[in-house]
This record gives sequence, structure tokens and C-alpha cells, in this order.
Amino acid sequence: MKNGRLGKGLALGGLGMAVLAMGLLVSGIAWAGGPGGKRCQMMEKHRAMLVEDLDLTEEQQAQLDGIHELIRSKHEAHEGERGEHFDQVLDAVESGEIDEQAVHDHIDAKVDEMRASLHEIADEVIVFVASLDEEQRATLVVKLEDFRERMERFHASGGPCGKGGPHGGPFGH
Repeated sequence: MKNGRLGKGLALGGLGMAVLAMGLLVSGIAWAGGPGGKRCQMMEKHRAMLVEDLDLTEEQQAQLDGIHELIRSKHEAHEGERGEHFDQVLDAVESGEIDEQAVHDHIDAKVDEMRASLHEIADEVIVFVASLDEEQRATLVVKLEDFRERMERFHASGGPCGKGGPHGGPFGH
């Protein structure tokens, strides 16, 4: 089914993931990142590098800044809710009364919210990519390939906790 519906769907899904990866590359911020500190400095350095390497026009720079700000605002909104949600979990665990339906409803709402945010970000990235000329796109492809290689090495090494260790989590196993 190389040219069939399934093949096209998988190709479009892959394209969607590539667009999101490019959005993170272009914006220089990840959902797990946050304002201030090393990540913010890296984000600004990365953004400046893209502006220079792609030789962006003022209009393209404004689009890039818009993507950056959109992702930052989505992240900040998410972060603002985190403490409230954690308090609700603590209260439920402490009382011993966990409303299973409420938990599932909350998860569904967050998935829907994330889906809407990712679509909004992807739409802006698509517009940005469409504004690039052939040379800029070629440069961006090289950067995306480099990004993919770095991510593959990172995951092959075991991610943030090294080989054999757990991946993140609040309890630091």
C-alpha cells in the first residue's frame, strides 16, 4: 500500500511530526523548558543562530518571533496550572477518595488542549516554512537533520538519566 491511503496517512503523520520538530527547532523552546536560566539563554542563542544562518528577512524574523511567543505563552499557561493540579492530586491521595471519572475527564481535556495548541503551532510553522526561499529551506533541512541526529544520540544514550536509568519523573529513581 505504498501509494494507498495508509501510506499517505503515515506520510502525513510523519510530516506532522517533522513540522512539530521544526517548530521546536525554529522556536528554540521545548514544552519541558521554562523561562529564565540556561534553557532561556540557549533558546535565545538558537534563535539568533537561525536568524543569521537562514539570513531571514525582517518579515520572516517577525514570523519566527511570533512562533517563539506562541510556544512560550502556551508553555506559561500550562505551567500556571501545574501547581493547582498537583494540589488536587495531593488532596485526593490524602483523602483516599480518587474520582476515577474526574481523572479521566481531566486527562481528556488536557489532551484536547494540547492537540489544539500543537495544531496552532504547526499552522504557524507551516506558514513560516512557506515564506522561506529555496536556499533557506536547504539550510533548514541541514539543521533539521543535525537536530535529528543529536536527538537520536541523546535517546540512544538513555535520555536525561543515562543508560539503564529511568527517564525523568518527580521521584528521581
